Amino acid sequence: MKKLIFIPLFLFLTLPLKAQIKTAHIIVALCDNVYQNIAPVPAKLGNGSNPEQNLYWGAMYGVKTHLKKSPEWSFVSEEKDISPDILRRIIFKHKDKDYWVILDAYKGKEIKTATKDFFNYLSKVQKNSLEAVLDNQKQNIPFGSASDIIIYAGHNGLMDFTINTPEGKKSSKKAVVLACQSKKYLNDAILKTGAESYVTTNGNMAPEGYVIEAVLNSWAGGKDSAKARKAAAQAYAKYQKVKSADYLFR
Repeated sequence: MKKLIFIPLFLFLTLPLKAQIKTAHIIVALCDNVYQNIAPVPAKLGNGSNPEQNLYWGAMYGVKTHLKKSPEWSFVSEEKDISPDILRRIIFKHKDKDYWVILDAYKGKEIKTATKDFFNYLSKVQKNSLEAVLDNQKQNIPFGSASDIIIYAGHNGLMDFTINTPEGKKSSKKAVVLACQSKKYLNDAILKTGAESYVTTNGNMAPEGYVIEAVLNSWAGGKDSAKARKAAAQAYAKYQKVKSADYLFR
């Protein structure tokens, strides 16, 4: 006679589930004195073809420099010349969670392409992934339109040009635009894509690394939009040495 073996159900219920990978894709339009309508900065900071010294990338408060020093995020890899438009791609991973950051540096003269890519990532539903290697193990990382949060940082190109912004279905994607007066110029277009407007700005600002890190940490910590905006304001006030920046992120 065959014996029946019964295994308590709770043994299955208590097995840990593999955490789902979450991704932030950050589009940085490099600061460019020649091709963007900005207040001029020193030449090396405003060379939109040289990421390593650019104000928004490799300078003291650029996002690459700042995230490499972050206690929350670990550097994974860097690639050059991803496409004619994208000069650098860096991958970071959260030190405690399966949260990843894809950081793309667009040529300053390609700011319109960067803006279009931002809206396309928000509106489309595609299973894009790229391969990262961490601790000698390969990992497929969602990116682009498969990301959970898409961040644009740089000059607000829509103050100077127009594009046809796409429509999309309601989604759980979060959108962030760290650029001057982004709520006024981009918020309606963000909502049209179906994404949540997570953080935008009400005035002129510097889209530097400390603000990006504050938003990333809020997202990774499960904070809502109001708390993310508060964290961005606190970081901005600290580094810009102003009493409060709450007015800037609402």
